[in-house]
Amino acid sequence: MTTSAAEEETFILSDEIIDHISSFFPPPDNHQEKTNQVCRALQALINVISMVLCQIDCPDCWELTINAVESSFAEMMTRPASRKG
Repeated sequence: MTTSAAEEETFILSDEIIDHISSFFPPPDNHQEKTNQVCRALQALINVISMVLCQIDCPDCWELTINAVESSFAEMMTRPASRKG
């Protein structure tokens, strides 16, 4: 199976975001610190998702986007994201 251009762009953007998040935090000293960093990063990403959704001013686009995000999140919960192909 090949990766589409849109999927590849998504992976590139994901890599950029992960690199930025990784550079934001110092290396953790223990499991608790690592857990705290992960939780803060995830909360920040949730905030970003919320801000992006709030910028959609078309009800039809908003609904389509919410459905796509829900599907992507459900899929991600059953298997981690990975490059195909």
